[in-house]
Amino acid sequence: DPASLPFEASREADIYPLRVGEQELQIGAVSMGNPHAVIQVPSRSDLYIRLSAGELSVSGIEGNKDIGLTAGELRVDVGDPASYGRVRSSVRIGEINAGPFNMNKEGFFRGFDIHGRGPYSLRATVGVGEVTLRR
Repeated sequence: DPASLPFEASREADIYPLRVGEQELQIGAVSMGNPHAVIQVPSRSDLYIRLSAGELSVSGIEGNKDIGLTAGELRVDVGDPASYGRVRSSVRIGEINAGPFNMNKEGFFRGFDIHGRGPYSLRATVGVGEVTLRR
């Protein structure tokens, strides 16, 4: 029920301002049977994201990414895999599909940790579910 979502605005709009710390972000909110939000950040950003459950997609971001999801599906568009100095990904139960890094794993307590020469780091973890790293 959209009326039960904890989001209030003085009027309906395509984009809403959201203050996070010292920054003001722009978000879009839609109702599709369950809560969805689109958060826009500058294309060059360092991300630190924690989500308890659901589906999370990250795309169009160049920078360090530290993303954790307790349960659900995590999809990250990584861009050029050579731009990463360190890539870590793990699941407690589930699967990792990381084609750009030639890694695919599934089962219990699976993960990988690789080192490259790029300037950025990537950490993508899911407790129960799926991690997909794609180009």
